[in-house]
Amino acid sequence: MTGFCKFHILFMVDRVKAVFIRKHCYTISLFLTVFIALLVSFILLERIPTGITDDEMGYILSSRSFFYSAKDVSEQWAPLSLDRPPVKVVSAYGRVPYILFSPFFGNVTLSLFTARFPYALLGWLFTVVIFLITSKLLLPKVGIIVGLLFALNPWSIFFSRTAYEAPIALYFAFLMFCLLIYLKSWKILLAFPLYLLAFFSYLGTNIILPLFTCIIIYYCWIFNNKLHTKYYLLFLFMSLLVLVLYIVHLPNDIGGGRISELLNPQSSLISDSVNWERRESINTPFMNLFINKYENSAKIFVNGYLNAFSPTYLFSKGEWTARFTLWSHGAFYFIDVIFLAIGIFSVFKYRKRECLLLLAILLIAPIPSAIHYSDSQYALRSSFMFPILLMFMGYGIYIFIKSFNNKSLPIVIVVTLYLMFVLNFGYQYFFRNIIIILLVLVVEYLLSM
Repeated sequence: MTGFCKFHILFMVDRVKAVFIRKHCYTISLFLTVFIALLVSFILLERIPTGITDDEMGYILSSRSFFYSAKDVSEQWAPLSLDRPPVKVVSAYGRVPYILFSPFFGNVTLSLFTARFPYALLGWLFTVVIFLITSKLLLPKVGIIVGLLFALNPWSIFFSRTAYEAPIALYFAFLMFCLLIYLKSWKILLAFPLYLLAFFSYLGTNIILPLFTCIIIYYCWIFNNKLHTKYYLLFLFMSLLVLVLYIVHLPNDIGGGRISELLNPQSSLISDSVNWERRESINTPFMNLFINKYENSAKIFVNGYLNAFSPTYLFSKGEWTARFTLWSHGAFYFIDVIFLAIGIFSVFKYRKRECLLLLAILLIAPIPSAIHYSDSQYALRSSFMFPILLMFMGYGIYIFIKSFNNKSLPIVIVVTLYLMFVLNFGYQYFFRNIIIILLVLVVEYLLSM
């Protein structure tokens, strides 16, 4: 009788455990996702990356300088000023990061860990934001998957452990997105300060943020059955007003110094290129029709735009600039290609409205890279595309698992595959990348001699 009672008690305990786990599986998964993101963002942060670039150092020192003098590190420009500095200020363009992080950098001893800490913190919080957005747009289960993908994504890991401006602007833009899809009535306007924070965090954001805002405002208006129209219109009006005022003031702003870097058919660089092509071509009556500044500019724009979706860039080699890439790994894993294809097809099939929203954001994302004439960089300038692609991939994984009657098998397959790719990336990032950076620095030094 005693043995039977013990067996019965153990059986009941196991049943209670099973019910508890099944009931709280979603909460447990969410906490696990947040913990993994926290671990990935901060593990060995004081050692990896092994150094810091001049741009990052400029941002950090300008933030520290602002705390003490309200000016950047050159003492020639104040982030709160609306005037262009009298001399060229190196690596100081976004106002918000310097101001936002100044209380922190003004009161800590600078080290590799403290230099990256606030950026890593926002990178970690970004995982929660992406989870909340995906849960609302698609499904809570997909939100968990996308949160894990974002936490373990090579692009996310790389830039959450650096001190660049673009991820800060991206964070505030998607936090605004998150609030807009959850808030209603007058509370919609509570998201507007985030628009300002995103707009003045990174120069590249100024180009795409108004388009991004128009797209999500329209989606939220449709999603809410065309209610709260006056608040959405007011939000949109204020957003566009900020853009207009910024454009009017741009010649006197620090950002005005980089207008010459934008693609312009009338620029001397375009003219030189056209003249060279004409000299290399047979002279015909149609030469001016087919070889001209506008044709050349359009070709440069299209090439720069399409390269953002290059499989080599996204899944194989990554960015060409050493400070933005590992050179031997893309922004995503090879396995992501499969789930991206499944995800785009499935979202279009089952959630067409959300698919159009995500595709619209994805299509405008490369514009800042495409209109930049001097060099086409994508890791930061086209950063809006990375969270969107992860949402498609997360939905693809969800559909893949759902297609099996026994869910354990596909879960084991997915976890095993991603574990292999994550370990491979981890080895390259924490061990091999150190040697690559040192070699690049040595080569750059030798070439400069």
